[in-house]
Amino acid sequence: MNMEIDHLIIDLRQNGGGYVSNCIDALGVFLPKGSLALSYVRQGGKIENKYTTREKQYYIKDNNIDLLIDDNTASAAESFVMGLVDSPCMEGVEVYGKTSYGKGIAQDFIDVEDGTGTIRVTFAKVTSPKNNCIHRIGITPDVECGYVSQYEDIYRKYITGGEEGNYKDNYDLVVQKINACLGATYSDFNSAVQGYQKAKKLKETSIFDEDTADALQDDLYDIFVKGTNEDYLIDYSLLSSYIPGAKDNDSFTPLQRKMVKKQISKVLDEECATFDIAVNKFQEKYDLSKKSGIFDNETSYYLSGKIYDILLDNEQKVVEETK
Repeated sequence: MNMEIDHLIIDLRQNGGGYVSNCIDALGVFLPKGSLALSYVRQGGKIENKYTTREKQYYIKDNNIDLLIDDNTASAAESFVMGLVDSPCMEGVEVYGKTSYGKGIAQDFIDVEDGTGTIRVTFAKVTSPKNNCIHRIGITPDVECGYVSQYEDIYRKYITGGEEGNYKDNYDLVVQKINACLGATYSDFNSAVQGYQKAKKLKETSIFDEDTADALQDDLYDIFVKGTNEDYLIDYSLLSSYIPGAKDNDSFTPLQRKMVKKQISKVLDEECATFDIAVNKFQEKYDLSKKSGIFDNETSYYLSGKIYDILLDNEQKVVEETK
């Protein structure tokens, strides 16, 4: 027996994707068994369709589903959105938020035989049930909403390489992207491009060609999904991340501890040297009932509220500056 729901909101913000098989399984929760979920378009135009296989579905009254996305919604998460939006049996689904990342390709990893490394291979373009591909474009929401991030374009906006006319208005942004990728401090465009090409063993031309543009955007995708450059990742998502509390501080990963420390430092307007110092100062400042030094649920909820207040203040400043 199928399960009925009146209204469903699915939050895919900050969701960098995952396995395509999981995306198809998730679509099978809503689409009838045998529905087209997505397609692989391989080299030469060969199409490989992927269908849902789940027996039972949730019934959503009048397809009353709202999807929340932002510029960190990417890859399989985008395929999930398009699988619902472009399904002929899901008319009525609406998308809210900001334009998504735009990663509409399928990739696999092949280990080098001598064990010295791994090669990432792009083997297909991914299209929706209506044959739409959002690669390097992203999903445009039905209703635009969300906050303005100073790092938004560094990670989301694709700058086309090749002829200078493609990027001449984005010299500064290209330099920022390269600095974010390498953790460098370049200020000159040519030096930044050549430095990136040297670091990534590309042909050193100082020209922002297509190979350089593609490699740079792939690297930036890895940064925000995998956290390979934590400082830029944390700054980028400082006001949008929520770290749930726990019963002891040993439960948190190094990246989570760093995020909490930075968020508390932002709220207190002072730099806290460590995670433990930050938590203690925050609990003392706001007279929380459990001054245990543990980043528990009460502390987590309170910090989230303070971060949200800063977010609202920033939005108001943007509105006033626009006026």
